Amino acid sequence: MPFFFITSANSGIFVINSIASQGKNTFPKWQTVLWGSLLALLSIGLLYSGGLQALQTMTVIIALPFAIIMILMVFCLLRGLMIDNAYFSRKLSESTVYWDGSHWQDCLKKIISVGTLDDFQRFLNQTVDQLSKNCARNSYATAFPSRFRCVMIVIRHIVS
Repeated sequence: MPFFFITSANSGIFVINSIASQGKNTFPKWQTVLWGSLLALLSIGLLYSGGLQALQTMTVIIALPFAIIMILMVFCLLRGLMIDNAYFSRKLSESTVYWDGSHWQDCLKKIISVGTLDDFQRFLNQTVDQLSKNCARNSYATAFPSRFRCVMIVIRHIVS
């Protein structure tokens, strides 16, 4: 029993010193002596006032709020895990799928390389034309048909 108390007291003094020193690794000697003396006086006072039973009762009373906080943290952890599971089990569209790193070399080549006029023409023919068709089909382009067509005509004129 005394070894348990001594090692627990030593750990408690270390934690209190760490908090009082704002996380520093080295502590002043006077600070260690101060916290050790206060802990020893508190323990001796509790032992003389009611013996080991008073010391155990005080430990349980002090630990009770922490136990309640720990139970609340378990419920918060479970809630967070359920939210994460619901989020990651969804079927995402291809544009929102997480990057898995399998095509990193292709992505790097696209970032580093400078596109040619043929690449730009291919982009216009594939992506922009498809976008304009989708906009016309979904009536998105009705709000800005003349601007959209004007931009397309200017881009096509510049490219050709």
